[in-house]
Amino acid sequence: MEHVHAAVLDYAPPVPERSAARFARHAILVLVIASVFSAIGYVTQPTVFRASGYVAVNTATPNIDVMALVQSQQNHATGLRSPSNLATAAATLSPAVAAPPTPADIARRLEVSIVPDSRLIGISYSDKDPTTAAALANAVMTTYLATNPQVAMVVPPAVPTKPVRNSLFTSGGFAVGLLAGIALVAWRERQPDRG
Repeated sequence: MEHVHAAVLDYAPPVPERSAARFARHAILVLVIASVFSAIGYVTQPTVFRASGYVAVNTATPNIDVMALVQSQQNHATGLRSPSNLATAAATLSPAVAAPPTPADIARRLEVSIVPDSRLIGISYSDKDPTTAAALANAVMTTYLATNPQVAMVVPPAVPTKPVRNSLFTSGGFAVGLLAGIALVAWRERQPDRG
């Protein structure tokens, strides 16, 4: 009888793994894959340096109306981004930069932002080369200041020493890794047991 009992056990279906242990194993697999993809995203992101500076508007008018100040900031922010200002800035860089960017290239990499509750406008330029980033931010600012005496440079752009990390590459890699991990787990669940 004992011999029959052992023979039946040999042909019995395998006992299913506990659901909590199975879930934990799958979750770890998904997180490992997501972490690997996130690391790949971090390592493969392009190196970009951002040089920033600030200008102040209407410094000669201490008691300016708030609405007038905001309107002035908006006008000057638009002027800093204007094609004519960017073209002049690009032209001033010709001797300093081997291949000066076009005004359209400058516009893509230029950020002009109004600092709330202040007279300041922030100017940032991003480039692969830190010296070029600082030179272009400075050129955009000084070109505009030359024709707008009511605007003064407060903080000139310095050459950045550290690249700017874009979290989009890391978080995008993590999201793709999560999807790949979930797809792998789903695929493995559909496979017949090989035991």
